[in-house]
Amino acid sequence: MPRLSRHWNQRETPRSADQTASALSVNIWRLAGDALLALENEGFETADWSQRLDVIAQFAIFGVHLVDRETQSRLPDEERARLIPSLARHLAALMQDNRLECDGPGEHAAHFIELLDAQAETYASCQWSEEEGPGFALCRELGDAVAGSMGEKDQEWIATYVIDREAPKFATALRRVLRGLVPSGS
Repeated sequence: MPRLSRHWNQRETPRSADQTASALSVNIWRLAGDALLALENEGFETADWSQRLDVIAQFAIFGVHLVDRETQSRLPDEERARLIPSLARHLAALMQDNRLECDGPGEHAAHFIELLDAQAETYASCQWSEEEGPGFALCRELGDAVAGSMGEKDQEWIATYVIDREAPKFATALRRVLRGLVPSGS
């Protein structure tokens, strides 16, 4: 598993929403890549890098939603309103850079934002609690989204694997990162 940035080196220094979003985006990207690797290590097959980035995009979108939910009680509304769009822009920029390498020129960042916006409404209707994190329906939505990004061979089983293993693992790791980067009462 890649090393995650779980806290600021100079903790007393105030951070802007954009700085926090930048740090969170790198961590979400790493967690999404780790989830993809875990899927491939379990025998789920991806055809190429483009398909791998489709899977990473689904985990990244899930990550943005979790950050939004987790920060509702940690940040004032106006700070959260700066953080979440900035986080989405940072992740879209990462997607753009990576897609350029494997898919060539295109509006990859805009496509990522469209996917995020489309999934946001669905995720918002799912249960989440401060104590337990994402509910089954939220994990199920991620599982279905990842299954839709994978090849036909694995679609039958991948959603169950994501629900049972990868979604909870991703959410737990992201919560640890958030505790260090966005402490309660910020």
